[in-house]
This record gives sequence, C-alpha cells and structure tokens, in this order.
Amino acid sequence: MTDRIAESEDTVRQRWGMRGTAGATIAGGLDIETVAFSVGEVHILHNVSFSVKPGEIACLLGPSGCGKTTLLRLVAGLERPEAGRILLDGQEVAGPSAFVPPERRKIGLMFQDFALFPHMTVLKNVAFGLRDLGRKEAKGIALHALERVGLASRRQDYPHMLSGGEQQRVALARALVPRPQVLLLDEPFSGLDERLREQVRDETLALLRETRATVMLVTHDPEEAMGIADRILMMRRGRLVQEGTPHDVFTRPADPEATRFFSTVNELWGKVKAGNIDTPLGTFAAGNLTEGEPALVMIRPQGLRLARGQVGIEGYVLEARFMGETTRCSVLFKGIEEPLTAVIGGSQRPEKGHTAQFKVDDDQVHVFAQGGQRPI
Repeated sequence: MTDRIAESEDTVRQRWGMRGTAGATIAGGLDIETVAFSVGEVHILHNVSFSVKPGEIACLLGPSGCGKTTLLRLVAGLERPEAGRILLDGQEVAGPSAFVPPERRKIGLMFQDFALFPHMTVLKNVAFGLRDLGRKEAKGIALHALERVGLASRRQDYPHMLSGGEQQRVALARALVPRPQVLLLDEPFSGLDERLREQVRDETLALLRETRATVMLVTHDPEEAMGIADRILMMRRGRLVQEGTPHDVFTRPADPEATRFFSTVNELWGKVKAGNIDTPLGTFAAGNLTEGEPALVMIRPQGLRLARGQVGIEGYVLEARFMGETTRCSVLFKGIEEPLTAVIGGSQRPEKGHTAQFKVDDDQVHVFAQGGQRPI
C-alpha cells in the first residue's frame, strides 16, 4: 500500500516521456447526420446531428444516461444506428447504404475501464492493434509509444501490477499506436484519483495535440470538458441541446438546465417591465421577453461580489467557508426567503455573522423566459 502511494505521488511530480515524440496521424473529419437509436421501446438517441473537424477535440458532455456512450459505440461500429448516417472523411461508414465493420474504420477506442488484457504484458497490450505488422516492427512501435507515456520500464509487467493512472496511459498508448483518424475516449479520467486527474489530463491533452488526431471524448464533468475540448457538444435525454466553444457554452447556456449543469446557481423570479426585470438584487435587461412575462434570473455564485467600499446591496453572511483561493458564503438578502451562494475571491473575505455590501457582475447573470428559453 505504501509503495502504491509513493508511486502515485511520484507520478504526480513527473511528466510522461519526452514531449513532441508521438507519431502524428492523418486526422479525419467526422459527420453525424440525424442519427437515432432505440433499445426496444426506449429511445436512446433522437436525430442527433453534428460534425467534428479534422484535428479537433470535441467533448460529448452530459449526465449519465443521456446517450453519450451509445453515440460513441455507434461511431466505433459496435452498434448500428436505427436511422441517420455516420460519415468518416465524407464516406458513409454506417447508414442506409453502408456499414463498415469496426476493424476497417481507422477509429481508435479507449474504454472507460481501459479493457487491458490481463494475461498480456504491457508491451503486448500496446502492440495488440498492430497485428498486420511484423513482430519486430510492432514491438518497436509499441515500445516507442510506451516511452512517450513514460512507461517503457514497465513493458514486461502485467496490468494488475500498475496503478490506475499507469493503466490509463497504457490504454491510451494502445489506442494511438495504429494512428487512427479518429480517437474515441469514454470517460478516460473518471477512474483516477482526484490528485492525479489534472496532471494526467494535461499530459493526455499534450499527447493528443502531438498526434493531431480527431478526438471525441465522453465526459459528465463540465470542468474536464472545458479544460480539454476545442468544442463542447452538450447532450440531454438523447438530444444535442447545445454546441460551441467552452467559453460560448459556459457564458451563453441554452437554457436553465444547461446553466445548472455547470455549477450551483442562484435563481430569482421576476416580471418583465419596460424591458427590464426587477429583483431584490437589482434590475436586469430582459432581452426580447414580452411585457409582463414571468422571467427567471440566474446568477452564478462568482457573480455575487463584495462591493469593496462602494454602495452595494446589504447581505447578512450566514456562513463563510474558506476554500483556499476563494471563500464560499451563504448570504441572506432582504426580500429573498432563501440564502444565496456567493464565491468570493481574493484576500478580502466577509465574516460569518456580519453584514457586507455586495454587487452583481452582469456577465454572470443569465435570463430566461418562463418556458426555459434564453431571450435573443
């Protein structure tokens, strides 16, 4: 146990192998066109459509059971779509007129549980996808891949002898050695210790950039998606509800549910009056909402800030918990029954049991109609 902890800490301190040494692939474009999939009477996917550009890292983001992994399996060829088409570099690999088997799709797949072969050494696991090559050549390529992920010294070990982070690196090397046009990653960091996750994620991103492969990664973690993706594809109940850069998806969420998915949110109701919505925390622009229409105002916790010497909105601090770089506060405001959450950065912190002056950052405010749609 002590050895495993020491090994884990050593992994945190060290990078993988020398950066810039991973073999580049010829990236392919991926097109999903009105894809649907059902199991019996249960509809898993409803006419999902999007494209992933060559060399782009796209994240399928959403809660468990929303259809992310099913879509990954359809792209890999492990399932057939009920309707719609999947195209790789403009060629139909699944649809009404074609179905290309998984082994001929030039698509790499890394499973959530890594799926390493327990009876094979690390080197043989990585070389497994190179069966069309001679044994010596396959061994050389696999060893080079292990050097890049910093595990060449463990090549004769078996999977059970490795830590979770090391198994992840072996699985990633195995998925990349055939140089796939598209690489599919299913929750690749979910099984890792929280202390290791960020470091492994950073090293994985560096490796993916080197290979230049098109990547589609499944995750339920918004922070993970924002940290690794060029573009986020947000799914919910088998549908694509929003897509865009991490900045776009976070700053302009499509609806209240998308807003809540990224963080805890303070929610206030008001009515539109003369183009504005009046709330106990101030007046906010209503966009094109109809006069007199009920509206939902959502304020992210980091949008409630200390006024710092300015005249603000007085709030009574019920709780103030120091979190390191921030202080998380529960604040009671006049006219609002439930306390709101404020995340305060910097060294100036409100004290529990005292009043403080707050202001609202308009960039952290999202307004929606009663039905949940963002006003234009």
